[in-house]
Amino acid sequence: ASGSGEIPIKLATRARSHGHQIELTACDFSPLARTIALENCNLANVQMRYESIDVTGGELPSLGRFDVVMCNLFFHHLDEASAIKVLRQSSRMADRLLIVNDIRRDWMNLLLANIVPQILTRSNVVHVDAVRSVRAAYSVDEFRSLAVSAGLHPVEVHKIFPRRMVMTWSPQ
Repeated sequence: ASGSGEIPIKLATRARSHGHQIELTACDFSPLARTIALENCNLANVQMRYESIDVTGGELPSLGRFDVVMCNLFFHHLDEASAIKVLRQSSRMADRLLIVNDIRRDWMNLLLANIVPQILTRSNVVHVDAVRSVRAAYSVDEFRSLAVSAGLHPVEVHKIFPRRMVMTWSPQ
């Protein structure tokens, strides 16, 4: 769920500023996201392979093995069975680290999702989607349980700013 490529592009730009070169592969279901991401790569002078795939359907195509596999703000769109499947398949591609960042479901996030969009935007889509996203998200304990069900143990799941959670797992 790489979307516009913002996170991988920032990682590559930061690595380059420290004298390092990283190879990026991104994927998203949306061909439009791929097009936008590749345009953003050109603007940032970053090379990135970008695949248009649906990670929830069947087995993932062979994308290769990677030092680090990341997923950001995607798991709240998945039911439990799909989340476990994507975690399991992602872990098979990660040689060193799997990182998953997502919003977390708790009473404070739900309260904020009801209030903050009303203040910041007039978009009815955002007003509705913010609340739906938080309600669909997992709690920290639920996400830890999903990871364990996917065979990821030991796994770490921590609350992070702003009102999110991050899961990390390393094959040992």
